[in-house]
Amino acid sequence: MIPDVVGRPLIEAEQVLKAADVKYSLVRALPTRHFFKTDDACLYVVRQKQTDKNCLVLTICASIRKEVP
Repeated sequence: MIPDVVGRPLIEAEQVLKAADVKYSLVRALPTRHFFKTDDACLYVVRQKQTDKNCLVLTICASIRKEVP
């Protein structure tokens, strides 16, 4: 059974999938506008799609940076 990793940080999702022996590839979702700054060090899984019996395509995005004036 393939684990659900949507909503998890990428590092945690990779650990879960490796432990379950599931192959995966990554697709990066980028914002269309750059009004909000993103934190590229903080990536999250926002979608997972099963392509084969034991293979996933994970869509990842960066979280919004918290700016304090």
